Amino acid sequence: MENEDRIIYCIKKQFLCCTPINKFDFMTFGENGFKMVDTCIQEKLLNSTVNNPTVKKYPLKKSYQKAFLKFIIDKLERCNQDIHDNVYDLYCNLVSQNDDSSTHYRHFLLNDRATRDCITLEESTSIISHGTTGMCSWQAALTLAEWCISNESQLTGKRILELGSGIGLTGVAVISACSPKQYTFSDCHPAVLNLLCKNLYTNLSTDSKEHPENLEKRDERLQFRTRYKDSGVRVENLKWEEIEEYVNESTLVPEIVIAADVLYDKSNFSALSNALETLLKNGTQYAIIAATVRNSSTIAQFLEELDSKLGYEDEPVPNSEVFIQTSDAPIRIIRVFKELS
Repeated sequence: MENEDRIIYCIKKQFLCCTPINKFDFMTFGENGFKMVDTCIQEKLLNSTVNNPTVKKYPLKKSYQKAFLKFIIDKLERCNQDIHDNVYDLYCNLVSQNDDSSTHYRHFLLNDRATRDCITLEESTSIISHGTTGMCSWQAALTLAEWCISNESQLTGKRILELGSGIGLTGVAVISACSPKQYTFSDCHPAVLNLLCKNLYTNLSTDSKEHPENLEKRDERLQFRTRYKDSGVRVENLKWEEIEEYVNESTLVPEIVIAADVLYDKSNFSALSNALETLLKNGTQYAIIAATVRNSSTIAQFLEELDSKLGYEDEPVPNSEVFIQTSDAPIRIIRVFKELS
């Protein structure tokens, strides 16, 4: 029973964060592995996945749930195992429903190093939405969150600014696991900021009121009380070109800056490198950037521009202990710092 519970938890964790079915580890389902001969075990699996209360409240993409159940049915049929009626009923019910929502949810189970057991994120069903890719969670954000959790002692009690926060995955993980003194999320796309605020209220806020509308002006910011009393949380509508103004307005410059998947558009490299230089010259200790290596020459171009202003070095990429890594593209983590004169 203990082994079955462990395997069901493993399947649940992969299912909740929408791990692609072709990347799914079913713990050697079938011969000499996990078998669902007893329909009670099938019921237990359903209650941990498709019938999970969190999924009912914050549903995963219907097409994904259908693919998951279809895989289970096919596997059980090939193994000549009886199939619980509820498996068929749930599958047929999903097939009969339209799947036309523009957003869906993903849920990331955390380990005992965090003060909450799950991060729930609403994100776009399309890779590009409202003219941006920032409304989905990306692999570099998962790797950055993994790095932060594995380097918890560096972040505890610190003031942290995240550039290009997207929908909030990294920041929510850091606040939960690392107890920063102040965490500032920032982005500049109105639709991204709106979705980010919704996700922060879902995961962090003690306020039952509706989340505020998106922050459309540079001088607008959101600050609210969270269930994490040791961590202040802010959201800034912040363009990298306006970092100097932001620093001049701030009473306390962030001690650490982090960013994920911001090295893909060469036209933004100058603004980003200038922003990092401004922050590091005004008291920021270092910046950590996690980048998906889609094209090594793109990152090399950014580092070449950075090299004339600041120092940098590669950080070890942590093992995947909290989050599930499904992308084959390598991730690079770069520490940026002000060189001693």
